[in-house]
Amino acid sequence: MGTAKRQSRQKRGPKGAGRITLQKSGSAKVYLHIKTGKDIFNDVVVDIAQEDVPEKIGNWKFAAIGTPTKPVFIELNSDETKVFSVRPFSGNFFVKFSRIAGRENQPPSIFPIEERRPEGQKFTVPAHLEFWSILEIVGHPEFTGMEIPVRLWYLFGVDKEQEEVYLETNKAKSYYNLEKFLEVAGYEMDTDTLTPGEPGEILTQLNGILKSRDTTFQCQLRDGYVPFKVSEALSLAPEGSV
Repeated sequence: MGTAKRQSRQKRGPKGAGRITLQKSGSAKVYLHIKTGKDIFNDVVVDIAQEDVPEKIGNWKFAAIGTPTKPVFIELNSDETKVFSVRPFSGNFFVKFSRIAGRENQPPSIFPIEERRPEGQKFTVPAHLEFWSILEIVGHPEFTGMEIPVRLWYLFGVDKEQEEVYLETNKAKSYYNLEKFLEVAGYEMDTDTLTPGEPGEILTQLNGILKSRDTTFQCQLRDGYVPFKVSEALSLAPEGSV
């Protein structure tokens, strides 16, 4: 356990709808359709050297994937020499909880988000903390092992007098998103308990509980991302489907 690391997300490179082809030499080509402005897209081709072609990304075995009419979502690293992540572009998939994101051998990472006003909106989003849950696709002929990141607000409060951890109900989408995630991932609100501590300690406990449940549920992707209303994108697997 330990205090969660508060940090900025690592810089990434181009991302968007695309496909990957493998060359006879062992190198790869990435074809990307990148959004560069409002309703403006550019098509780019990036060569990945043989030594930078991974055997796996997460638990997905790296392979040629995607077509011009059925792309996947691809993200490159900042210097455009490696494929950082690959996941489906759209659809509904069976998944399992993999982990709460954090650097290797470190407590889960927490990201401080400053207050902001979305463009064209009158309301402001208050300053808050976020963490990322990583889901893994299961039972799919092409996508098994691919990872789906889900952004969630950190809403765990600590009652020092009662020595308990509770969810801070803010009556906003962020609360219902977290509540839904916990439900489908197997956390039992009535019986599971978290010991008060620093955010890193609480998330480490939660990570262990959810991994032990090994629950299969469903997650929707739209244009490569889990929709903002996470509570509507996550659902229990239909009875008898897994």
